[in-house]
Amino acid sequence: MKNLIYSVVMLILITGTAMSQTNAKPIPNRDSRGVYSSADVMPSFPGGDDALMKYLKKNLKYPVAAKTSNIQGKVFVAFVVNADGKVTDVTLLKKDKVGGGCDEEAIRIIQAMPAWTPGKLDGKNIPVQLNLPVQFKLDNGELLPDKSKK
Repeated sequence: MKNLIYSVVMLILITGTAMSQTNAKPIPNRDSRGVYSSADVMPSFPGGDDALMKYLKKNLKYPVAAKTSNIQGKVFVAFVVNADGKVTDVTLLKKDKVGGGCDEEAIRIIQAMPAWTPGKLDGKNIPVQLNLPVQFKLDNGELLPDKSKK
């Protein structure tokens, strides 16, 4: 009888200790559209962050109205990288618009992005929303040369 009680007590102690050491994986948030705000593996631009910055610098066309009015600022854009890697649902995050065509240009450049490597949850591709600031800045307050004329 003593051995049975001892065995039960040891089993409870071992099981309790093992359970207290396991970390339950938090469940990522998902909105009504089925889009996640985080993932085990987040979506990535082909070539990584450096390639994303090069893409933005190469393809961003500073709006003429913004140049002539010396408008600068950050446009905060939200978008979804679908389970197939395509960029969709591009929207402005901030209500305070930069103006001068910068908001529209930020949306255009995000919509034109190539497919990303999709996010993963439990090994499966999932749609994930990302936020990205797009910076519009004139060098030393001087007008930049128009890259679209190349």
